[in-house]
Amino acid sequence: MKESGFTLIELLVAISIFILLIVAAGTLYVTVIRQQVDDRLVQSLQRESDRVTAHLGRTVAETTGVSGGSVCNVESVDQITLAAPGGAVTYQRNGAQIEFVKGGTAENLLSPGTSASSVRFFPTCDGTALVTLRFKATLSKSASGRTKTTDISISVGTRPQ
Repeated sequence: MKESGFTLIELLVAISIFILLIVAAGTLYVTVIRQQVDDRLVQSLQRESDRVTAHLGRTVAETTGVSGGSVCNVESVDQITLAAPGGAVTYQRNGAQIEFVKGGTAENLLSPGTSASSVRFFPTCDGTALVTLRFKATLSKSASGRTKTTDISISVGTRPQ
């Protein structure tokens, strides 16, 4: 007499294969989600970097010289004050932010959740006139337990007088 159905061994093999497929799918899902978070962080840091460098580039292009306590032709400084047609402007690190100060009003150049470290300015002058300003910083951002960092290093020059 022939009985239909599955043996215990067949059921155990089928369940084992099913569990392996579920674990593989779960691992793939977690990997994809982590990669998406990493990609968003990298894109966000790139936007932050672009915004800071564009802001600095526009300001330096309008600069007439270095003013205040800032000095020229030094290895590096953590704050710089520039003479511009609308008045002196200052770039500085304040905690984990990069600030732009004009007319006594400070503006954070980084969006919330983005932090800056190792902010340094390298001004090169011809007499008192700023010729180039090299800027270096490290930006970092975290989300969902993941952290990404990027280094900014740009050199901008003043427009010809």
